[in-house]
Amino acid sequence: MISNGFPFSKKSVLLNEKVFFEVWADTENPVNNKEMVSKKGVNKPLNFFIDHLKRLKTGTAKNTPDAPNLLQAKILKIYLCVRTHFITLLSYFCPGFIMVENNLYISRLPGVNQITPVGSIIPLLERERSHKINIQPWPEYPEYYDLPKVSFKIAHGNDCIFIKYDVEEHEVLARYRNTNDPVYKDSCVEFFIAFGNDRSYYNLEFNRLGTCLGGFGIPGETRASLPAELLETIKYERTIHQKKGDPNPTINWTLMLVIPVQLFCFHQVNQLKARKCRVNFYKCGDDLTQPHFLAWKNIVAPKPDFHRPEFFGDAEFA
Repeated sequence: MISNGFPFSKKSVLLNEKVFFEVWADTENPVNNKEMVSKKGVNKPLNFFIDHLKRLKTGTAKNTPDAPNLLQAKILKIYLCVRTHFITLLSYFCPGFIMVENNLYISRLPGVNQITPVGSIIPLLERERSHKINIQPWPEYPEYYDLPKVSFKIAHGNDCIFIKYDVEEHEVLARYRNTNDPVYKDSCVEFFIAFGNDRSYYNLEFNRLGTCLGGFGIPGETRASLPAELLETIKYERTIHQKKGDPNPTINWTLMLVIPVQLFCFHQVNQLKARKCRVNFYKCGDDLTQPHFLAWKNIVAPKPDFHRPEFFGDAEFA
């Protein structure tokens, strides 16, 4: 019953309003474990314990076999609080530390939409949590002496998706300028999204210049390029500068994107609120002197292949 000195077994539980991590659930209550993965919403697991704790304090709690007792509820609440601060400190003092996110909760930015100037959106998006694209599914292909440092922030305005990529790397390549050019050969960031349980997905790939390659379909079957006139409705803002003081020249570039829902032309997406999807985020550069392939969610495949929707992570728009 005791694992690693703590009397709980792993379950996916909401740790905060935006991100899920693997935390521990009570092993003695199998009925409760089933509740924790119920279909009643992403806030169910943690709220189940916290709400029950409040009822225990007021004396209104029901004595059911699936309900945690007061001690169990307090232990979980304290554990989650301590673990949150521990992860924050560890990520700050150990930049190489990798924390795998199970789910992504995409916040809605108030008062902005697809017609809002990009410059007005960036300060709001900067308040959102940063997510690292630091998983290397194919570390042997090839050996890379110093991997790029890549992160993204994401939110939405109900009629559009906001994504800001932040990249630090020693080599930057930006050649392609025409829509649907093979930008993945340049220094490239990518966003793949599938709505609901649909097998088809959209892939949106951007080089540092903001040039976009877009497609839709099922992997291994016919995939269609997205119309250039739709891809060109994506607004963007970019920056680039060289970091000083590094022994090797390091270039920091950012790309801020505003992706309107009209782009998802094979689905009826009028608004994003409460919509569930599956996503992955990537960084690559096929024609760089040292190619690399980084992902937000890990991929298990014999060779580099981002078109693997079975490894997308679950996400939900607030």
